[in-house]
Amino acid sequence: MTPGTDSNQRRPRTAWLSGGAALLVLVVLLAAAGLVVYVVEFALPGHREETGANERANVRQQIERTAAGLGEAAKDGDLTDTEIGGAAPKHWAVQRGTDAIRVVARFGGGGSLACRTFTLPLPLGPATAVRTSERPGDCREATAHPS
Repeated sequence: MTPGTDSNQRRPRTAWLSGGAALLVLVVLLAAAGLVVYVVEFALPGHREETGANERANVRQQIERTAAGLGEAAKDGDLTDTEIGGAAPKHWAVQRGTDAIRVVARFGGGGSLACRTFTLPLPLGPATAVRTSERPGDCREATAHPS
């Protein structure tokens, strides 16, 4: 056997191995790219929608709890700032009129910010019904109160 013949027999095997390795790298890169496309196009938007729906549901529950808490606090015929603070979220304001008490409260954060007005007609008592209405805008009058 001549030295050149042995070298020629190894070259095709080396070329085949390096070609196979290159093909394997290409397949792995394409699979990774496909995974990235899947996550960006399908998984993330679905997760964002689910998170947004959960945030909106939490805000609705907070609004309902606030209305119930204000109604309960008004049963004794008086509604103090302390009672409002116990029923409302951290950001709220109160307007005491001759016909009603109005509590403006800000709920949520991020993409689920909501501003509501809770109206309690006077005189307050066991039959006081709290009326909740959506308030447009950014709810600036609702300021932070210590918990």
